[in-house]
This record gives sequence, structure tokens and C-alpha cells, in this order.
Amino acid sequence: MAENNTENREPLVVVENLKTNFVTWKGVVKALDGVTFTIYKGETLGLVGETGCGKSVTSLSIMGLLPPTEGTIVDGKITFEGNELTKFVGKDVWIKEKGKKAKIKSKRRIYKKVQNYMNQFRGKYMAMIFQEPMTAINPVLSIGYQLTEPLLQHQKKELASRIFARQKITNEVFMDIKNAVLSENREKQKSFMDDPVQYSMLTQINSIYFRKDLTLLQKNELIDELIKEKPLSPFRLKFLEDYANDKNKFIYKLPIIKGYLLKPIYKEAERKAIELLRLVGIYDPETVIHEYPHELSGGMRQRVMIAMALSCDPKLLIADEPTTALDVTTQAQILDLMKDLKDRISASILFITHDLGVISDMADRVAVMYAGNIVEIGNKMDIFYNPKHPYTQGLLRSIPTEKTMKEKLHVIPGSIPNMINPPQGCRFHPRCEHAMEICSREKPPMKEVEKDHYVACWLY
Repeated sequence: MAENNTENREPLVVVENLKTNFVTWKGVVKALDGVTFTIYKGETLGLVGETGCGKSVTSLSIMGLLPPTEGTIVDGKITFEGNELTKFVGKDVWIKEKGKKAKIKSKRRIYKKVQNYMNQFRGKYMAMIFQEPMTAINPVLSIGYQLTEPLLQHQKKELASRIFARQKITNEVFMDIKNAVLSENREKQKSFMDDPVQYSMLTQINSIYFRKDLTLLQKNELIDELIKEKPLSPFRLKFLEDYANDKNKFIYKLPIIKGYLLKPIYKEAERKAIELLRLVGIYDPETVIHEYPHELSGGMRQRVMIAMALSCDPKLLIADEPTTALDVTTQAQILDLMKDLKDRISASILFITHDLGVISDMADRVAVMYAGNIVEIGNKMDIFYNPKHPYTQGLLRSIPTEKTMKEKLHVIPGSIPNMINPPQGCRFHPRCEHAMEICSREKPPMKEVEKDHYVACWLY
């Protein structure tokens, strides 16, 4: 678990006063109104709230995937490792209001520039598991094509290094790495991590060794096959090295040369895609990779989408209710997989869900959202055992437990307000049993009530 103290921790993503609006025929929907939070390196931040409170809009705003014909960020700032992702806000897409009517305007040239800028981060450093796999996966492209696309786009060097490792490594070093993996000698394995070739071979052997569907004999045979490939010519190896380092770009864009000389890269991407499918627990990935989304079940499509998100080992993984379409057993496997990613590469996770049980298992800190605002944020022990905001208290009282099953389950009265004309002041005050006069007039500021525990409520 990540430490609760955030003072000495390095932030990965900082969201400040984020405001996102959407244009509808009825008016402008103020989906997010001043959302502020920080995701630190190596932590899991859980984002919880009712349906329609703005959780998914927050994730889409961070990824820069808001539909340009419907909505845009109108104010605020998002930074990723010091890089400002919102520096073009108001220049590419903006909302023009005339009374109650509104139109969305955009400049295609600047919008394209923004998307090219965001593509430097999306996929490689930031990845997202979407809520509905059937709408997030292209139905007319094969699973293999969609899995290899991010690898070929963002991991050219990694794919080439895997090929170079098998071509260049000596038998003696190979046997040393193999024996270290088979004996699970962690200290010995660490000694191979400084050399790129040796580290690449270590990861390839590890991916075979940790397969639970194979016997030890089968694992040994597959591992030995890694260095029995047909050697590539020095010319082709040099070409692959230039390709990985983005040299002589004009040459490998020629279709004939590209198809012949880059064939090893495409084969390596397919091999890595099969490893990813096996990693997320898909049986017979060699067959699945040639199938299309409609040929898979909902749970398998969800696993494919998770494999896509994990393909480039992102620093930030945004999971928008990733286990909604899965059965309980599969859900546990996927959650374990995400924990493994976090431990293996110190990835940060923004975990979005309305399931407080999953949050209690996954999150280090929890942010509670209501009607486009963060109303409370703190470590999960504070949120679950010492909630301050009336909305957070209501959510926790609504969880079915052995005690509450014997009596009538608590229900928060009312429903989420109309986001076109939201209530003034605190947006929760029409449903709050502790509402005061000031709650209907002024929006409460976020205040630290305990160490690293913040709440936006006039009660404090």
C-alpha cells in the first residue's frame, strides 16, 4: 500500500479547478465545476460517486478524449509529470453562448495539433480501460491488429530490443539468465537488469516461466526455442536499429521495403500481443488474436481492452469501472492483474467505480464526487471509518451489511440535480439533512480537517 502521507511524494498528475461543459439542445451542461485533485506516483486513487456525477467525464478530460462536437474543457489546468496537457484550452474548441442557446466552435488545424500533442502521452504514458468494451473496440478490425497498433506506435525500441536480444546474446549468458529465472533467484536476476540486451531476454524468459498453463518441461522447451531462431543478416539488423531510433524515416515508409525489412518487427509485435492476451487470462490467444470483437464474449472483450491498456506499461492507468461486465471470479483476476502492474512498474491508477467494496480493496486514497465537484478526499481509512461529508456518510450507510440487512436500507433522499441549472452554493444542499442557510448561497471551500483529509462542507 502506498503511504498515506503525501508531503514527500512526487505528483504524477495534478488537476486544478477543472471545468468541463457540454452543449445540448436544452442548454450548456456544467458537468465538472472546479474539480481539483492530485495523483501521486505509485498510488491508486479511487474516484467514487453516483451515476452521472462526472467520474467518466473527469477521465476523458485527462485523456483529451472529449467529443469536439459536444463538449470541451472551459477552464482549469491538467499537468502530467510537469507537462501541461491543457495549454490549448479555448483555442481549439470553445463554447459560444447566446442567451439560453449555445453552439460549439472548433478550429480543425489547432484541434489536430492538440491531438498530435496528446498522442505523445496517450497509449505510451497514459492508458485507459473504458467502461463499455464493445463501443471502445473497433468492430471491423481484428483483435491482433488493434493490439499490435499501440506496440508499433509506441514500443518500436522495445520490440527491436527483443529481437536483438535473441540474435546477439551468447549461450553462456542465456543459460545464466534461464537458471536464475528457473531457480527464482531474485538477486541474480537483478544483475541482468543493467544491460538492455540481458534485461530484454530476462523479461521474455519470465513471460514463459510464469505461465500457469504449462508444465516445467514445456516451459523449458519454449525457453530454449528463443535462441534457435534463424539469424538475421547484418543489413536487416542495422535497418531495424535505425527504425527503432527513428533514423532514415523516408526509407521505411516505402511500402515494398517496409513490408520486407520490417517483417521481424510485425512478427515480434504479434508475439508480444499473444503474451498480453495470455497475461489477462485468455485461453488459446494464438486463435483469439485473429478473431473479431463480435466473436468474443463481453468478459473476453473486457480482457482484450485491458491488454491494450497494459501493452505499453503506462505510468498512469485510468480504469473506468473495468470489472462491471465481469463475473466475480474474473473480477478478482483482473484486480490482481492491476495490482501486479502497480507493483511491477510503480504505475499510478485512477480507479473509477461506484462499488465501495472494490475501492476498499484497491485504493490507497479515495476522492468522493458529487454533481461535478469533489466533496471529500483522503486516505481510505479516513473515508471509510471517519467520513466527514454528509454525502459520503450517506453512501457508506447505503452499503448492505449483515447489520443493515435486518432493517430498512438507508437511502439518500432526492436525486442528482439538473446540471444545466445546478443549485447555487453547495450542490448537495437540497438533499442534505444538515443543510444551513449559507449552504444555499455560497459554495463551500475545500478544507483540511485532519492530516491529508479534506472536505468541502460548511459544517467544518
